[in-house]
Amino acid sequence: MNRLKAAIMRQYEDDADFHIEVHNPRNTESVELHFRGEKTAKVVGKMAMSAPKDGEMLGGVLVRRNFNYHLMRAHNLSAYTGLSNSVLIQKESIYYNGSTSLLLHNLQQVSGHVILKHIGSKDPSNPTHHIPVFSESVRENVYFAQHITIIEWTSNPVNDMFADRTLVAVLHAQANPIPDKHLGKRDEKSEPADCIRKALIEVCGDDAVIDVVGHSIHLEVDGKSANIDTDTTQITCSDQLLHHLILSGVSSCRLYVRMDGRSGDVKHRRRDFELWMGNMTLKSEYRIFECLRSLFILQK
Repeated sequence: MNRLKAAIMRQYEDDADFHIEVHNPRNTESVELHFRGEKTAKVVGKMAMSAPKDGEMLGGVLVRRNFNYHLMRAHNLSAYTGLSNSVLIQKESIYYNGSTSLLLHNLQQVSGHVILKHIGSKDPSNPTHHIPVFSESVRENVYFAQHITIIEWTSNPVNDMFADRTLVAVLHAQANPIPDKHLGKRDEKSEPADCIRKALIEVCGDDAVIDVVGHSIHLEVDGKSANIDTDTTQITCSDQLLHHLILSGVSSCRLYVRMDGRSGDVKHRRRDFELWMGNMTLKSEYRIFECLRSLFILQK
C-alpha cells in the first residue's frame, strides 16, 4: 500500500492544478468519507458575457475534465477544449413517380407553407424541381425523369425530426396515388387563437382552462397560470417548467408575416398560424407532450 501511495503522489506531483493528499490508514482503523452532492460548473465563453437572472435556465454544452465542469456554447468548444465541431449533411434518395401536385399536397400536410421551384436545366444529372420545407431546414430535390427524390438536410436533432416527416410525406404520396382533381384545397385562413388553443390542449390535456380574450390567451393548469400573446407568441409565466411546456406547444404553430407589395412597407396584414395536424405529427409529438406533462405533475 505504501508503494501505491507513492505512485499516486508521483502521478500528480507535476500537476499544478491539483493538490492531492493520499492517506494510508491501518487495517483496523475506521474511515469516514464525506461527499458533497452538488456540483459546480464554470460558465465560460459568450455565455459568460451577460449575467443570468435569478431562476433563469441556462442551456449549453457541459464539459467535464478531471473534476472540473465547464458550461459553454457549442461554437466555443474549440476555444476552451480540445474538441472541434463538424457539420454533417445527410442525404436520402426515394423512388417517386407521382405528380408534383400530389407531392406538394402531402408535404403541405406536415410542413405548412411549401414552394415548388422549377429548375430549367437540360442536364439530366441536375434536379428538375427544388422544394424547401420547414423553413428550408430540409431541402428536397426532385428528378422526375429518373423518378427519384433526394432529401437533404444538415443533421441535428430538430432537422432529423423534420427529415423523418418529409420522408413519411413522400412515401405516403407514393403509396397512395390520388388524382390531382381529387386533391383538397388547403385552408390558409386558420385563426391564430384557435390554432394555439388546439396546441395547448394537446400539451396540457383536457383539464386545462383556456380563455381567449382578444389577442391574448389565458391558461390555467394544475394551479399555475400563464398568458400567451397571439400576435407575438410571447409567453408570460412565473413557472419555468410550465413556460417550456407551453413553448413546445406554441412552437407547433407557424407564424407568417406577409408584406404589402403596394406600399413597400412591412405590414402585419395577417398572421396565419398553421398547426401541424397530420396523424404522424400528432402521434410523435403527443408522446413528447405527455412526457413533459408527467414531469410537470411530478414537480408539483
